[in-house]
Amino acid sequence: MSEGPSKAPTTPASAKDAEASKEMTPLEIASTANIEPCKSDQRQYYRLKPIQWTDPQTNTRREVKIVTQNENGPCPLISLANALVLQGRLYLGRQPSISDEELIGHLGNTLFSRIDPKVSSTEVDDILGLLPTLTKGLDVEIKFTDVFGFVLGPATNLFRGFNVPLVHGWVVEPDSVGKVIREKCEGTYNGLVNYVFQKDSESQGRVIGNSSDLSGEFGDAVLANLWLESNATQLTEYGIGELLRCLEDYSVAVFFRNNHFSTLYKRPEGLYTLCADDGVAADRRVVWESICDVSQENNKFYDSEFRIWTDSMSDRMDNEEQKQVDGDYAMALELQRNQEEEERKRREARELQVRQMDRMPPGMSNGALYAVPNSGRRSASVGGFENNERRNNGFLSSETPGTLPIRRNQRRQSPANNNKKPEESSCVIS
Repeated sequence: MSEGPSKAPTTPASAKDAEASKEMTPLEIASTANIEPCKSDQRQYYRLKPIQWTDPQTNTRREVKIVTQNENGPCPLISLANALVLQGRLYLGRQPSISDEELIGHLGNTLFSRIDPKVSSTEVDDILGLLPTLTKGLDVEIKFTDVFGFVLGPATNLFRGFNVPLVHGWVVEPDSVGKVIREKCEGTYNGLVNYVFQKDSESQGRVIGNSSDLSGEFGDAVLANLWLESNATQLTEYGIGELLRCLEDYSVAVFFRNNHFSTLYKRPEGLYTLCADDGVAADRRVVWESICDVSQENNKFYDSEFRIWTDSMSDRMDNEEQKQVDGDYAMALELQRNQEEEERKRREARELQVRQMDRMPPGMSNGALYAVPNSGRRSASVGGFENNERRNNGFLSSETPGTLPIRRNQRRQSPANNNKKPEESSCVIS
């Protein structure tokens, strides 16, 4: 269940590699980790939104930038990054936007900055392999038993590795229906669906039809199916109460609901999700949305000070103001892309220079001529030995280091002989 499937196979190339990876500590993996970058033609950019945030740990107020989402798919990546931003563990700089490649790199650095000792090196490697796929979604399987209930897998390892709680509110009450789901459906979404389909097939389609005259196993399947249909928003009133009871005040988590991941903040008075939609990226008055009920009819929007947003406070930006904001953003984004292009060209020029240097003949470096001796060399070095050999053969001047090589049988030309043709081999530069 996710916005899109994602697979992250990290199988070692051989049994020897697998054995070696088991012996490595998480910090050792940091030096050898290779996070696959996104291809340039597939790069996505996310607008950054500045908000005012009061750190609950230090009670200090500061401006932070959160990542906004403009299309379906990258919500697990964005919600995780925003949770780390609010925890003070991730800083996204001053630029107006960030690419998915940059964001993945920041997350990789954050992972290694504070690795939980309980997370094995193999799990760290799996997380690094999973990060690039978060732009397409993340598969999770719900357990209806509690707010932290998820079937163990790559998703649970990911959030545990970053020490960010993953929660949901699709929780069943401890009543007769809850007993059926816990005992006969293993408490999971897939277990419930399989149980209902199996009994529906055995009853010739009467379970999904919610026939009221069924009893026994078929009646239990009808109850389970009715509960699933009545809580299709993937949130229950009981689940909201459990979130309020189980989460600590002023704690940050990643919240899963309606096949979507968002950043959740628990305050003493209630639950709030971070408004990370790109549509409100330019409006600082809309930062949080409350979670009051399952239908969302009583949900309200708040600014960074948790003051409720109403139409009477101020009207939204008019069209001209919005066009100006969009124009400024487009210009800033173009400047950022130009800077990245210039940096790419400089990097390619440096790489070309290194390749050219590698092709130079022995004794030639940094643009120096092959036969010109280096005054800093000593005869004890390999270069010194070569120069001594050439000097003995008459190819190097022993008078002044750095002068052009002159054969010993060559006479220096006087000014009077300037018009004379020099000897054919007066200078040898090779």
